[in-house]
Amino acid sequence: MSLVWTLLRGSSLKFFFAVVLSALSAGCGIAVISMIGQVASADDITGLDVALLFVFILLLFCFSVSSQAMLTSLGHHVVHRLRLHLSRRILKTSVERIDQLGQPTILATLTKDVTSISQAFNSLPFVVYGAAVLLCCYGYLIQLSVPFFLSTLVMTITSVFIAKQLMSASRKLKREVRENDDALYDRYAGLLLGRNELKLSRARRRRFFEDSLTPIVGKALDLEVRADRYTVLTGSWVNTSILLLIAIIILIHVLFAVGSKEQLMGFALTILYLRSPLAGMIGSLPALIQGSVAYNKVQQLALNEDEDKPDHERALEKHWQSLELRDVTYQYPSEADEQGFSVGPINFKLTPGELVFWVGGNGSGKSSCARLITGLYHPHGGEVFFAGEKIDETNRDWFLSHFSVVFADFYLFKQLINETGDRPDEALVTHYLNALALEQKVTVSEGELSSTKLSQGQRKRLALLLAYLENRSIILLDEWAADQDPSFRKVFYTELLPELKARGKTVIAITHDDHYFHLADKVYRIHQGTMSLLEYEHSDNQTMAAAIPPHNDKEKLKC
Repeated sequence: MSLVWTLLRGSSLKFFFAVVLSALSAGCGIAVISMIGQVASADDITGLDVALLFVFILLLFCFSVSSQAMLTSLGHHVVHRLRLHLSRRILKTSVERIDQLGQPTILATLTKDVTSISQAFNSLPFVVYGAAVLLCCYGYLIQLSVPFFLSTLVMTITSVFIAKQLMSASRKLKREVRENDDALYDRYAGLLLGRNELKLSRARRRRFFEDSLTPIVGKALDLEVRADRYTVLTGSWVNTSILLLIAIIILIHVLFAVGSKEQLMGFALTILYLRSPLAGMIGSLPALIQGSVAYNKVQQLALNEDEDKPDHERALEKHWQSLELRDVTYQYPSEADEQGFSVGPINFKLTPGELVFWVGGNGSGKSSCARLITGLYHPHGGEVFFAGEKIDETNRDWFLSHFSVVFADFYLFKQLINETGDRPDEALVTHYLNALALEQKVTVSEGELSSTKLSQGQRKRLALLLAYLENRSIILLDEWAADQDPSFRKVFYTELLPELKARGKTVIAITHDDHYFHLADKVYRIHQGTMSLLEYEHSDNQTMAAAIPPHNDKEKLKC
């Protein structure tokens, strides 16, 4: 029930009105049963009796349709809000937390969990209607015959107890199914993202399919079959218990002469009328259980809360004097028996208009340093200062807004925006498309790229186009030139970077192209999570290349 009340927040009045309509529908159903009993036992059937019977049947139809339509619509609106609510929470959650959770886990939540919650709310009308009919039927039975009602109550308690045990077992298995889904989505990700490697190696395809994918899919099959078996058993038990109840009442009537035949017929009609909505209610419980499990899984992600507070956008600082990292450290969590990679302490200072190169081997910590300096990762130690302010949670979003970044694992949005978030000037877009040699590859219409299905080098140029148009004061490029052909790589270093610098932009370029190191104002080497300043500036190509040690650490210099 916590799932229902949490997601109905703000719609409780509509829900209450739908419940009232369900109760009225159930009351009309009981009135129909009562009138059928009266008409069947009456010696003389009048036209008024028949007319009232048709009126109650019509009201039963109208109230039933109205209540279930209202609950169904309410359920769809709730799921709509849930989708947007989850998306906003993900947007407000730190990149660090998103990286920890992993893409398969989050995709499983946005797809399967949201679908399960949607199905739970779509089943809510049957639960509400069934509960309303159940209460009205019990009210009718108690005034029809107290002994019959007491027998019904005892049988109901017994039936509910057994059904509860079966549903508990089903819920436990549904929870295991959901835990297995994360592993299943991870295998699906490998199936798609590793398509090249799998296609190139028959042995790897076989090992992946047999040892990695098949066991997880097999486990999902076993858990789902067992969970559904309990679900079927619960529904069958409820249906059988209703018929068993009628048989017990008949037995009591025959053995102990309790109640009249008219009461017995009214009781049987009521129980038979109750059977369909009760079966619908019980049949909907598995969806509610699955929805509850999915909702708990969403809560376990520990995403940032989506607070209903307006975002007060602070103006960006255009005349900042420095960006400084002081003794900044970061520690990745340990995995199994392996110690997590540590970064720092990092001491680094950046001033406006600088062109800075970062160099280092794979796994040296360059990307981690990039995430730390841009504020995407929160330092575990040390301090970050920008424009004379210490960066913390109160101003981190403002700080982040000063950066445009093209990471190695960048995502390319089709929508183009300028520094205010509006559609950029078309003449400016055309200028940059020409500068990036993309005018023959892609067009822009209504502020949107015609296509992003290009080569990796061309996609990186489009990513740089987006960074240009955002017009942020600091641009960080992570191995941007690695996928460019030699001629355009030269254009990048000798024309594009100097143009950015001439426009007053501050640029950090992570690179291995030592032939162009002389163009940088400063070059830093990152090795095993530490950063050192190479002591030469604007040297010629040969001197610079010879001076950089490929493996040996130089003396660490504080900036």
